[in-house]
Amino acid sequence: MKIAYTQSLADDSTLAPGNLPVSLVNEVIRLEGRMVFNVVHTPRYRIFGDRFFSDILPTTALFGTDGVINLGIRTIPEYNWFIETDGSLHISSGSILQKFPSAGNQEIQVVLHIAPSPGAGQCVYARVQESDAKSYVESQYQIWLEQYNISVHDCQFPRAIQVEFLPIGVRSEKLKVLGIILARDSSCGVEKRFGRWYKCGIYVAESLEAYMLENGDEMIVGKVRDDGSLLSTVEVNAQIPEKNDG
Repeated sequence: MKIAYTQSLADDSTLAPGNLPVSLVNEVIRLEGRMVFNVVHTPRYRIFGDRFFSDILPTTALFGTDGVINLGIRTIPEYNWFIETDGSLHISSGSILQKFPSAGNQEIQVVLHIAPSPGAGQCVYARVQESDAKSYVESQYQIWLEQYNISVHDCQFPRAIQVEFLPIGVRSEKLKVLGIILARDSSCGVEKRFGRWYKCGIYVAESLEAYMLENGDEMIVGKVRDDGSLLSTVEVNAQIPEKNDG
């Protein structure tokens, strides 16, 4: 991919996680759309199962995948998404999210970062009914907490999660949707603008019933620590540079 030279890109000294200029990463997101987030964050060099959450940024991924393009899956527009220097991705109002029916016989394929059991050499891979997709991921989080004896008392991990499905690509013929699974602390309430979201897996669905984020419901997808735990509010605020009003 080639990006035309502009002085603003050349002068940008603020770096995103992954050490690329923030303005450059945002320009790539604008040009490539959501498919730029079709990357793998699972730490293959570590023991599978040691983390549930990951970053969403392509600049912190192990590698990108382009095989879905050969399957005819094309990107979905991003509608003014952008990242900040703290590694957070802003998903703007008006963006499309996936909505699954409460009943039906369609299935969804789910791949989570975690292993099905300690020491297992693969990620969780499952086919579940669309109506059960959210509850399945939420229950897998509880299993992970128990299997790995993860403490929730130091606020590095929530006691329970709320899940949303973010489509990034779609194939029009014999519709198939590729997307990212997002999760956050379920105590944040129903308004999507409250609390940070985190990537926890990917999914493939056979249908796309979409809904749009309403005005004021911007979602912020955050960055995790190196050990996979969640940044505290103090750490997040410390990474955001102060605005210079001068």
